Amino acid sequence: MIPVSLRDRLYALFVECLAETDSARAFDAKSRRLRLSSAGERDYMRDRLPRYVSALAGASAAPPSAPFARDLEVGELLFNHGLFFDAHEYLEGTWRREKEPRKSRVQGFIQIAAAFHKLELDPKGTEGALYLLSRGVAKAADDGLAETLRPALKDLTNGRPPASIPAVKFA
Repeated sequence: MIPVSLRDRLYALFVECLAETDSARAFDAKSRRLRLSSAGERDYMRDRLPRYVSALAGASAAPPSAPFARDLEVGELLFNHGLFFDAHEYLEGTWRREKEPRKSRVQGFIQIAAAFHKLELDPKGTEGALYLLSRGVAKAADDGLAETLRPALKDLTNGRPPASIPAVKFA
């Protein structure tokens, strides 16, 4: 079970630290000061902390780019570090700001992240994940991404969770 309150606090801290010069170090230090009230929260933190730090290190190393491209880079980093909820949340701000055709493309990326988050919450929830993933791939309108996700779509179509979660390229 995911401790939702901690998940939300970590996401907010990620966004806050993203603007800092040494964002990975800032996140590591600030997250260690969070009060954890249960063994479940401590386990979740042990799992997530290295993912966030690694994603932030990648974001810090990324060359400056236009806001849209930067948002896609950050969403991609979050996804590829298994932070599917965070990728979904982060890209929602981009989706709200954009106009078509970019808006639909970003919505596709959000649905892809949501599909994998759904599986994270319930590995047996393949039907809902298949719906989100297939819709997301269609909206993203990216042949390379569709090819990357084809094995996951096939597994979900056959009623089983994906054998592996591929690294994606949104930007």
